[in-house]
Amino acid sequence: MHDYAAQTITATNFTVGTVPAAVKYLQLDHAEGALLTENVTLHKLQTGLVWRNIQNMKVSGVPASPAVFTLDPGVILAVNTGGYIQIGYAGGDNTRGDIVANGTATDPIKFTSDAFIRGETPKPGDWMGIEFFPPTFRANVSKFNYVIFEYGGSVTPHDPTYNCNDMGSDLNGELTFTRSTSGNDYDGPTVTNSTFRQALGRGIRAYCNGNGTGCLQTVYTLGMYNNTFEGFTGDTLRQDPKNCP
Repeated sequence: MHDYAAQTITATNFTVGTVPAAVKYLQLDHAEGALLTENVTLHKLQTGLVWRNIQNMKVSGVPASPAVFTLDPGVILAVNTGGYIQIGYAGGDNTRGDIVANGTATDPIKFTSDAFIRGETPKPGDWMGIEFFPPTFRANVSKFNYVIFEYGGSVTPHDPTYNCNDMGSDLNGELTFTRSTSGNDYDGPTVTNSTFRQALGRGIRAYCNGNGTGCLQTVYTLGMYNNTFEGFTGDTLRQDPKNCP
């Protein structure tokens, strides 16, 4: 199914009865690395069916009309193992993209591994995470509320030049923020009432420039955001401080 047709499919108008073992997901098809320049909405599917993203998804419209990727409460999105979802585009300031994942306490949204389609057990680091490229997203539009992130945070970023000081590979996060291309510190999107678990790297990873500029200012571990970080101990920090680790 092409991404732009996704918003026509709901649990009401698309059902398969009892979901057989061979039918577990609806796949979103797009070219590898293609820029999704139009709004895309994923609706909740019937129990037993999830959405699956294939290839790397880049949400990026023009500044006058940013593309918005919206997930309704209850949506489960299995992310291609080894892939990522990119909000905004690293290629420059002439593109814009946002993501709105607004779940509820009783119907949270979930980003998870797609290992099940190969009959494998999901594991931390199955997918690279959701990446933001400031200033190509709008902090007052993009948001996560009652969202579960699991099995993300691969150790292999899609572009190693976005590591701190460009010094080789490091752990990604289930949410990853690159350094600002303008060099200015910036606010991140709203992230509230959300759970980060089973990550290989950090729950949230933020890169800065070598001189401590262009950094994410929002600290999502603060109690005011009511986020939960499960299983993060020792050197695997829940969120990087505002400097290079």
